[in-house]
Amino acid sequence: WTTVAWAFLSVGIALGSWWAYYELGWGGYWFWDPVENASFMPWLVGTALIHSLAVTEKRGLFKSWTLLLSILAFSLSLLGTFLVRSGVLVSVHSFAADPARGIFILAFLVVMIGGSLTLYAWRAPLLKSKAGFELTSRESFLLFNNLLLIVATATVFAGTMAPLISDALGLGTLSVGPQYFNPTFLLPMLPLAALAAVGMHASWKKGRVSERKGMLLTTFAMSAVIALAMILGAFGGPMLLTPVGLALGAWIMLSALADPFDRLRRKLKLTPSIIGMSLAHFGLGLFILSITVVETYTAERDVAMAVGDRATVGNFEYRFDKLDPVEGPNYDGVRGEITVLQDGKKIGTLHPEKRQYWVQRSVMTEAGIDMQLTRDVFAALGEDLGAACSDPADDQLRVARRVHHGTGRCGRSHGSALPNGARVGSRARNGSLRRHRIMNRFILPIGAFALLVVVLAIGIQRAPSKSVIPSALLNKPAPEFVLPELGSPDLTFDSKSLAGRWWLLNVWGTWCAECRAEHDMLLAVRASGVAPIIGLNWKDDDAAALEWLAQLGNPYERIAADREGRVAINWGVYGAPETFLVNPAGLVVYKHVGPLTDEVWKREFVSRLPPAAAPAVMPAGTPLASPAS
Repeated sequence: WTTVAWAFLSVGIALGSWWAYYELGWGGYWFWDPVENASFMPWLVGTALIHSLAVTEKRGLFKSWTLLLSILAFSLSLLGTFLVRSGVLVSVHSFAADPARGIFILAFLVVMIGGSLTLYAWRAPLLKSKAGFELTSRESFLLFNNLLLIVATATVFAGTMAPLISDALGLGTLSVGPQYFNPTFLLPMLPLAALAAVGMHASWKKGRVSERKGMLLTTFAMSAVIALAMILGAFGGPMLLTPVGLALGAWIMLSALADPFDRLRRKLKLTPSIIGMSLAHFGLGLFILSITVVETYTAERDVAMAVGDRATVGNFEYRFDKLDPVEGPNYDGVRGEITVLQDGKKIGTLHPEKRQYWVQRSVMTEAGIDMQLTRDVFAALGEDLGAACSDPADDQLRVARRVHHGTGRCGRSHGSALPNGARVGSRARNGSLRRHRIMNRFILPIGAFALLVVVLAIGIQRAPSKSVIPSALLNKPAPEFVLPELGSPDLTFDSKSLAGRWWLLNVWGTWCAECRAEHDMLLAVRASGVAPIIGLNWKDDDAAALEWLAQLGNPYERIAADREGRVAINWGVYGAPETFLVNPAGLVVYKHVGPLTDEVWKREFVSRLPPAAAPAVMPAGTPLASPAS
């Protein structure tokens, strides 16, 4: 059952990476995002658990350690659920974030994990074994495997929780990214990969690795030759760790195949355990090799392009041919056409898209990818830069040449926290020393867990409201637009006419129930004369919108009819209602998602507005619209 659960988690992580590569538009598959880490930590501990279970099943060793690993794997799974659902950490993968729900999950986490750790601290000393093993035995290699995997998990856990801990201690905002995770995660992984290539050929209890010395040296030499051939013949000059990663990946792959081929040569039966172990380790080697190539030989650029522009990335030239509106069964958006050339010859056409889904009102990126065996050519549409370029599309271009998509006695176990706790000296019979051991066994793990719960509780308390959704436009120029006025087909509204003034853009529609809830507040804002409100009637029926305003009152100075939703996409609108505050320099200084209330208006908007942000309500004849040509 452990293997089945681990396999499902592996598939889920792989699908999440594939989704990130296609949908997020930054050209990668793993960004050490908090939610990615939340799934990766139980996977690492689950991998250690599978190997520890093999020792417990074969030799009866590591019993207490295996039990602790099972508790840790389940605990980290619950922690992942908490991080995803509670909203304490910001992530592109998190969904249905709600601090109120997070309180319930935290309470469940306290009961399940706290109870499990308490029972473990109480009963684990009863799980003892007197069996021993040599330093070069398979048990030792699996022991080192477990320790290195736990160290790797600890580094990921520390980086994931550091922002929460920093916030709880009042140390300010802390961001932890690849600059921390990449080097620290490599430290335990490099020796783990080398041990895996050797350890799979060690025997139980006695080791006898020396009997396989010839095979191990041969496969190592072959892997070094393969690494050099890939660097010099296929990809070019490497970085420092590139030959190490390529050699380790190839060594694990060749080492995994050695035993099955040897058994076939001797006409011995391949058991399911041999086949499973060989496939798993071959996949690990291929994964290491693929990651090394991708991280070393990816070339990427972020460039601002207009239709007709060209950009060069690596050996490839990209020509931005056109940008057209597109509509699907449940979304609309824009679709680019980008021609990719190499040495002046066309090698492919990419069609990246920016989609807005109607039900969730979410904006997603569909990358354009030309996939070949030795490379991927990638392009994604970014945010509209407005006046930054004519007919603009911030186009992120990436090309990756890749091989991817395979994508003496050591001691005796005495039920200690480590799988192989060696006794030093005679058994303590002193009462104070025994009490000290009991205190360490109970208080230290339970105390650490209690501190974690406190940090998570503070995180829930400080979690942002669901109405706060970060906008890529904050402190950036507001996208300019020209749209027909609602109810006046001969007039158009030009956002440039508001230059030099504070103003509000309110996204609304008659189909939006929450828009009705904020309507009285919008009327009060207009009556205050603090700043003009421009309405963006989003994908609505003109007659219905005019009837709505006739019944409820009109809080807007002008109303632009965004019938196709193109302007809303440029503003990054998730749903209605949304309200943006724009300063006289034309920069978006705040975005509010959800109904506007008196509390939000005073706390978030008035606090940002100067005392005399705008004149009183603009005269009815102020020419914010111009006749349509």
